[in-house]
Amino acid sequence: GDYGTGEAMIDLLGKQNVDPKEASDTIRELQRTRTTVTATRPAPLYPQHVGRLPVASYRLATDKAFDGSMNRGAYSFCMCPGGQIVPASTNPNEICVNGMSFSRRDSQFANSALVVTLSQNNIETDPVLQPYHEQHGVLAGLEFQKDMERRASIMGGNSDTNGGFTVPVQRLTDFCNEKSSGGGSSTPLSSSYRLGVKSAPCHELYPPALTTALRNAVVTHFNEHQMPGFLCDEGLLHG
Repeated sequence: GDYGTGEAMIDLLGKQNVDPKEASDTIRELQRTRTTVTATRPAPLYPQHVGRLPVASYRLATDKAFDGSMNRGAYSFCMCPGGQIVPASTNPNEICVNGMSFSRRDSQFANSALVVTLSQNNIETDPVLQPYHEQHGVLAGLEFQKDMERRASIMGGNSDTNGGFTVPVQRLTDFCNEKSSGGGSSTPLSSSYRLGVKSAPCHELYPPALTTALRNAVVTHFNEHQMPGFLCDEGLLHG
């Protein structure tokens, strides 16, 4: 049967015989205020119905996110209107976050994952995963995930000695422009994540191919064609 193991699946699958499958990796979460999401959806076109419509959400996807050498799939996932970002780590040396919505969808924030596929056929053929496959075989994807979560923990300023679950964050506009999010912008780094965030160059977190593919998806496909206004200073990436 299927088991909802979540992050614990890493330890579970490490003890099983498994076959390589299609893989993906995620920058979780992209957060923005609920007001901004609503402003880019149909509700403002019908002002007489504002207050009666449900909280706005979105779903974005492309199979043409160019990484510099090939197209990858990229999409938003598990969009949570009126919610917050929460910790999902099972190891104190790794950072992983998730998103949730409150039952009344009444938080000022909305969030979603942004996903980039790591393989179009199987993990053995993806240049990003090849070094991991050579060392770990069919568990290459899981080892890649652990490596990225350890990198995120370090980027958040956490260490083996002080522990902590501080999350590295970066404005979506700065991610696309490859610059850190300091205090120069008029938009503060406000987050619904309650265990602490730290401004960091999240564009350096993942291998360049994945960063390039996600940037291409956000700028060319999501913002220009599917949801104008998606790319803005208010969008905050959590590594």
